Amino acid sequence: MKYTVLATLLFSVLCGLSIGAEVRTWTSGRFSVEAELVEVSKDGKSITLRRSDNGQEVTLPLDKVSAEDRRYVEKQKRTSETFAFGVA
Repeated sequence: MKYTVLATLLFSVLCGLSIGAEVRTWTSGRFSVEAELVEVSKDGKSITLRRSDNGQEVTLPLDKVSAEDRRYVEKQKRTSETFAFGVA
């Protein structure tokens, strides 16, 4: 059981499944959307968001979102890495 949970968790992180379940306002220039962070690309250059109004997933270049959004992504990545690999 213990290994099944660990394997599932590791698989989820490696496959880039949802790392942030918090719905928040994301901003890119004049465009903004209420969405949750679903995935950060392996190269760290883009993010995928799931819109809260219709469930549609949208992928955006990370450098096109606001500085506040980029800080949020970095924080989520650190939190996910810490949780997934047991680094405290």
